[in-house]
Amino acid sequence: MASPLVSTLTGRDEDTIAGRDALHAYFAAGLERFPSLHFVPIELFVGADSLVLHYRSDERLAAEVVFLDAEDKVSRCSAHYSQ
Repeated sequence: MASPLVSTLTGRDEDTIAGRDALHAYFAAGLERFPSLHFVPIELFVGADSLVLHYRSDERLAAEVVFLDAEDKVSRCSAHYSQ
């Protein structure tokens, strides 16, 4: 997972994380820091081996590009946020 929020929530100097345990810790830290976090889906774009989810996260627009492997499992994800 790549996101500009990774370094903010993990305290590391990197913007990427990998592995289930690291993802679990990242999402747990996000929910702890932003307990009223709310997502509103806007649109889903479907590609051959990827998806783009456009949504509103509280007051910010966001889009996540999700890449799928041959078994349709997430292999990579990149999050993008409006300024």
